[in-house]
Amino acid sequence: MGGSSYIPLPADIANKISVINPQNSNKLCFKWAILAKHVTVNNKQSVDQNYTIHEDKYNFSGIAYPTPLSDIKLFEKIIQTSL
Repeated sequence: MGGSSYIPLPADIANKISVINPQNSNKLCFKWAILAKHVTVNNKQSVDQNYTIHEDKYNFSGIAYPTPLSDIKLFEKIIQTSL
């Protein structure tokens, strides 16, 4: 199990206001999901400049894309060491 590219959500999940599913055409969905926290515009679904301006907030080096579950632990470790 791991991440991939954009996949449309089932309607019952997509219609909840608590879900952000960034639309992208690459395999960086893990990165976009993390950065969605910082996007303040109304249209958080579209990955564009509103996402890329926040890429320097985290160190994504060493993370494979699509992201396997094991790399999520790696990302958490990187975050903890940078605090």
